Amino acid sequence: MKTALVLGGSIAGLVAARVLADHADEVWIVEPDVLGDAPAVRRGAPHGSQAHNLPGLGRRTIEQLLPGIVRDMVREGGQLLNSSAGGAQWLLDGRPKTPVRGGSAVSVSRPFLEWHIQRRVLALPGVALVRGTATGLTMTGDRVD
Repeated sequence: MKTALVLGGSIAGLVAARVLADHADEVWIVEPDVLGDAPAVRRGAPHGSQAHNLPGLGRRTIEQLLPGIVRDMVREGGQLLNSSAGGAQWLLDGRPKTPVRGGSAVSVSRPFLEWHIQRRVLALPGVALVRGTATGLTMTGDRVD
């Protein structure tokens, strides 16, 4: 039996767990924060109250891994932004980014995005959340003990 261990239930950890679910019999996500039944700012995500956008490649990748998630987020309050329609300017460090034609993004809060990914990933067979922290891990070859 193959078991995969993911340290952290953030967006990155949840997406990693989703990918690992295709390759392992069990995927354990170790997370110190409580992951609730509704979107909520986690203590371990200090930027959790900030707005988040899921543009282009990120949106398509999440949708490929979790089909229907974009539709569900928009239906439940997320905003689908069409960058080719104009009227919006993306900034990075206060500087305008070059617009990408024909792209769209989903604008949501971090807790909203994380919760949507979380509930789908935790519903997968073999994926489990373990509340706590991992300490004392060692590496032996390609194995973590």
